[in-house]
Amino acid sequence: MKVWGAALPETHDVIVVGSGAGGLMAAAVAADAGLSVAVLEKSGLFGGTSAVSAGTVWVPGNPYMTEAGQSDDPDRALRYLEQSTMGKTPAPLLRRLVDTGPEMLRFARERGLELDVAAYFPDYRQEFDGAMPGARALQPRLFDRSELGALRDALRFDTNQLPYTMGEFKEWGSWENFPWAELRDRAKRGIVGRGAALVGPLLACCLSRGVRFATEARVTSLLTREDGGERAVTGVEVDGRPLRAARGVVLACGGFEWDFDMVAQYVDGAIEARCSPPHNTGDGHRMAAAAGASFANMSEAWWAPMGLVPGQEIEGEPVGRHLRTERQGPGTIIVDRHGRRFVNESQDYNSLIRAARRAERETGPHLPMYVLFDQRFLDRYGFITYRSTSGQPTPDWLLKAESVKKK
Repeated sequence: MKVWGAALPETHDVIVVGSGAGGLMAAAVAADAGLSVAVLEKSGLFGGTSAVSAGTVWVPGNPYMTEAGQSDDPDRALRYLEQSTMGKTPAPLLRRLVDTGPEMLRFARERGLELDVAAYFPDYRQEFDGAMPGARALQPRLFDRSELGALRDALRFDTNQLPYTMGEFKEWGSWENFPWAELRDRAKRGIVGRGAALVGPLLACCLSRGVRFATEARVTSLLTREDGGERAVTGVEVDGRPLRAARGVVLACGGFEWDFDMVAQYVDGAIEARCSPPHNTGDGHRMAAAAGASFANMSEAWWAPMGLVPGQEIEGEPVGRHLRTERQGPGTIIVDRHGRRFVNESQDYNSLIRAARRAERETGPHLPMYVLFDQRFLDRYGFITYRSTSGQPTPDWLLKAESVKKK
């Protein structure tokens, strides 16, 4: 366990396990209330899956959209959420999200996290009652890692991409329009974007409020005691060392997609590629279950079409690259293993994979899928990491032919 700054006392008011955006927000709120807080991170870097994501935050009725002249209605948002969650999420929880989401954003904004309205970013399911054409989605600005002082190099970020905002990505459109020299200069200066720019200000906020941090600190179990016939959580065990939490433990330590046994047990279908850090191995699930917690919706996942590019790794593990423009730009189609088009490429990534998996069950086999495009598309937009304008030959992982027709 590597402790950053002062040593960890044996007891804190609150212990947060995991350092993604959710865990850091919990830590910031507790510290802002005057409580002593420790954040324990299993890996060697802070930020978790949040730090390598796009960093988009979806909050209906958020204050940013109000300032931009957009209006929202809580009941409208609830109708959209009820349809999106297919009745699998308790209504009070959805209401809580709608009622307190704006409050959460105001708290974060007052403490250094500034976001921008993604007016061009529509709710994914436009056919649902209550959907809006934009403004519920918010995206972070760029962040300078030097604001973290000694933790500058401990912030996780996507090393496979240069720093830009999603707004810039939308504005520039084609890779040929990207200011590559400027982006390389940003990276050299320690500027980060997207998910890391969401995590960075939250981490800085926690530091300014005296939150203590440790990396390489894998929590292996929850400490409990019997309290009036019920089991109460009193702390955690990390590296064989007990740490007490007088007010509570927050489990924010990610999913279980890298635990292949849990995936086989709970998820209906194989996961061929993962884009998260390889530390999401279900630790929190197992600890919570041992303490008496029950689970729901364990078969659900946030699906996305990905490509596996040789050499694309996070801490030694191969990771997939999310296909965005690559699958829905002008001049591309997706076909199945038989060369037939079978899904709508322009739908959101989660719905696309759900549609593919549904087709696999009903009329399969279809998978794997392939993205087809011509040289004009490649020259203008590139494909994942490859740019034909770089002068480099087409890599082996991109299959090339003179025609789509079989010989």
